[in-house]
Amino acid sequence: MRSDVQGMDKVVPIREIILLVALWHEGHLKYPADNPPLLLFTVISIPFTMPLFIILGKLTEKAIEKMKEARQRDEKAEQIITSAGGKLISHYYTFGRYDFVATVELPSAEILARVVIDIGMWGTVSTETMTALLPEEIYTMAKGM
Repeated sequence: MRSDVQGMDKVVPIREIILLVALWHEGHLKYPADNPPLLLFTVISIPFTMPLFIILGKLTEKAIEKMKEARQRDEKAEQIITSAGGKLISHYYTFGRYDFVATVELPSAEILARVVIDIGMWGTVSTETMTALLPEEIYTMAKGM
């Protein structure tokens, strides 16, 4: 998804355009009455979706021995995700091959790697990650084939 708009002489980030429109609409930006800005666009809602990742995890013996600290570990992991610019969408403990499944939004795979390494340094989990795509993303890609 593009995060910029190609102008006549430069590229302007969409976030800046939306901010300027919002400030103008709320009356925070003033223009002379005889020279109002020319609006060449319609304000639309553009979702800024980040890549979605699924994290499958196994607890180590160290984590199992300290299960009473699970809530604090989970809260710290969520803080790491949030401080990296992401969002924890869901988190479940599971029975079977994996001990937990988490769904997160993060700005990039590189940031995902940093988050997983930061959490892995505790020695309490091992993880496997997957990139997740929404059905609409697949449908759009399929149309272009």
